[in-house]
Amino acid sequence: MNKKKEKETRAKLYIREVIADRVKTQFNDPKVEIDWNFFKLFENVFTSIIMNCASGAITLSKNDINDLFQLIYVHPGMKFWTQDTKNIYKAIIKSGMNDYLYKV
Repeated sequence: MNKKKEKETRAKLYIREVIADRVKTQFNDPKVEIDWNFFKLFENVFTSIIMNCASGAITLSKNDINDLFQLIYVHPGMKFWTQDTKNIYKAIIKSGMNDYLYKV
């Protein structure tokens, strides 16, 4: 496995750990199971954003953070619409999640 893929895999595992911890705390149930396919868009875009921030390729604004966390509500078969074609839009494209973008 090349170093970039290895870093992406570690980032995804870390993101899953953080999300799982928050969900289990919110529901006060350590046995809650998460269907990660349901959060495919968020997970892949968040990983892309983390990797790009770590490398210094992008800097996020408060609006970018808000847009990122809106992706939690976009599940398979749904579309995400935005007029902002900056960081989050580019991360969706870069992570291969184009099918989630609503096209006018």
